[in-house]
Amino acid sequence: MSKLKTILVFILFFVFLTNVFAMESEEKPALSECMTCTPFKKERFGVIETPHVKVVLHFNQYYLGREVIAVKIDEKDTDKGLTHYPDMEYVDENCPLISQEVRDVLYATNNGRRDWLKAAGYNVPELFNVLIGNNLAFGKEQQPGKEPNPHAHLHSFMRYKAPITIAYQENGEDAVDIQLLDPKQDLPKGFKALRFVDTEFGRIFVDTSVGFLLDKQSSQQEYDQLPEAEKEGLVITNPRNRKLPPAIMMWAADEIAKYSAPYIKEKGYNFVTRKNAASKK
Repeated sequence: MSKLKTILVFILFFVFLTNVFAMESEEKPALSECMTCTPFKKERFGVIETPHVKVVLHFNQYYLGREVIAVKIDEKDTDKGLTHYPDMEYVDENCPLISQEVRDVLYATNNGRRDWLKAAGYNVPELFNVLIGNNLAFGKEQQPGKEPNPHAHLHSFMRYKAPITIAYQENGEDAVDIQLLDPKQDLPKGFKALRFVDTEFGRIFVDTSVGFLLDKQSSQQEYDQLPEAEKEGLVITNPRNRKLPPAIMMWAADEIAKYSAPYIKEKGYNFVTRKNAASKK
């Protein structure tokens, strides 16, 4: 009987320790559970990283070049019990230097994306939209029973009047010879095209990745009126779920990093690009 008691005590103690560790993990979520805390070198579509900012291409490219600009916590602030900054309001009020770094990186990648398009013959984008939102941190991204885990970040969207075309060739399942097609040139023989048309330019911007598009009816009407030849390969902004082939995503990330780097260097920040980070794995 004493052996049975010993076993029962051991089992109860083991259950107690398991519950304690589970409670601690819920109170302090592991960094791996946070989308924006993923190490930059593991980001397939990373653009560029500075000491306190990480820029990646959003997986949903319904606007070409859509970025997520995540804020990385300073080491001195981890002593305050934080794993990361909860929102941009906190950063602006408590970390003015980091807040400025976020803006410098945002403007650098804005200029980089402009230069990227201009180098191919485009005179776009005319403007950018910036969205500050933590909504998904409180919604479906969280596992059942987990506490919300918000993380300070921005979304940045290019807006453009004229269509933008990516030309590429297929090699099996891979996309190769990827390039921005000069708007004055025809699609080269043997190439395929992805055409990005901002059907909502000049209208109210709403990020409706998982919601209702205010201006969907008029935008759809404009799309329906396009000649059939122009609809081929067209990427319109109404279906808010556009995932590009990984090779094209990585190409776009590297191009934006290349053109953005001089502006970040000009501000005096140390930085690394996706290619450099990947080579250090």
